Amino acid sequence: MSHRLSWWPPAAGGVALALACLAWLLLAHAGHARLPLADATLCLALLFVGAAFVCRTLVPNPYVGFLKSIRNTRWAKYDTWLYSPLFLVLGLLIVVQALS
Repeated sequence: MSHRLSWWPPAAGGVALALACLAWLLLAHAGHARLPLADATLCLALLFVGAAFVCRTLVPNPYVGFLKSIRNTRWAKYDTWLYSPLFLVLGLLIVVQALS
């Protein structure tokens, strides 16, 4: 079965790479990996990512988050019950990790 969106596989690869980089940042901040970054830079990067995850769920947007206006699509239902809670929890945990 071919995908209708030609950019879907590269986009999924980009998301996977970004999540792997986030995991590396978290490991480096916890002291389990090494990165050539100062501790303050690691903290700021993690705070930025955590805040972006939390904002994704709480900022009014027509398509994503708890305050979205389009709610009757399949994507919107998955977003309400799966993606938005996941982003909120991950964002809060990343911010807690950055501040510890």
